Amino acid sequence: MTTSAPWVQCAQPHSTAVCRLICFPHAGGSANAFRPWPNLLGPRVEVHVIQYPGRANRFAEPFVDDMSVAADRIARELAAQSNRPYALFGHSMGGAIAYEVARLLHERSVEPPRHLFVSGRQPPMHQRPGEVHTFDDSRLASELLRLSNANEELLAEPELAKLMFPIIRNDYRLIETYRPGKITVLTTPITVLIGDDDKELTMDEVRDWSHYTRHRLNVRSFPGDHFYLIDQCRAVTDLVAATIATGAPGVIGVAGATGSVGRLVVAELVRLGAGPLRLGGRRSEELRRIAAPLADAEQVSLELNDPESTARFCCGVDVVVNCAGPSYVILDRLALAAR
Repeated sequence: MTTSAPWVQCAQPHSTAVCRLICFPHAGGSANAFRPWPNLLGPRVEVHVIQYPGRANRFAEPFVDDMSVAADRIARELAAQSNRPYALFGHSMGGAIAYEVARLLHERSVEPPRHLFVSGRQPPMHQRPGEVHTFDDSRLASELLRLSNANEELLAEPELAKLMFPIIRNDYRLIETYRPGKITVLTTPITVLIGDDDKELTMDEVRDWSHYTRHRLNVRSFPGDHFYLIDQCRAVTDLVAATIATGAPGVIGVAGATGSVGRLVVAELVRLGAGPLRLGGRRSEELRRIAAPLADAEQVSLELNDPESTARFCCGVDVVVNCAGPSYVILDRLALAAR
């Protein structure tokens, strides 16, 4: 019986890292796709890569060609490690899997990623079925060349191509048979990265990722085709590092928002343009009255605070401002994790 290796693997651990970056490769890809990243990102960001089964050090394991199965298994592993801050980066098929993993973690009330980076992938609402996974070797080779000239190196080695084609077909089967459910709006900020000559998605599709986050969507374009990040590796990792280091804190929770101190804190946060905000209070009508003027900004969600719901209120919140006493107390992620 073959023992399954972990989906989430780290080649260069860093004890001083302040955040983990979980990277999801493209269809046909492996952890090797992100091999330069640890050195480029430095010791403050610990790079972990999803190693799909059926390749590299998981070559003897059976393929997984079902999105729900892959996302569930990855989410389970990440949930067991969620006490450490992390972000997700997925390219092409990996972008779709990264979103599905973030969605599952959200639904399971697991500490969410600090950021979701989606590269070269349209949002689930624009998912397109396909038949590439049914192509013979010749048609599959033509499709790979259509995507990017970077695939010429693979196809120039017939024995290597013969080894890779079953892996690529499996991954195309996974993404082409993927049927997304309803939109889940994440509390995690999203940045979309694209190549300016990528024919696989349009800018209108890219902008529709804004429906999947409570934050303002960030879009960055780089020179190149669908595999722009090969030549733009330094620029991409610089963006990722800067975003992780200086990105906006996610959702700000205001507990006790209906009290006199809470109302003053909410007013000041709105004046500063902070948010999204999650407002909690014991008096539902007062809570709705406070939030009503803010609804148009799509910055507010409401929850009633009670002893049973405290953990749920804190889940997915980066900072909690506790206004239950005569003054307010700010609890950041690290303090929340210890509670």
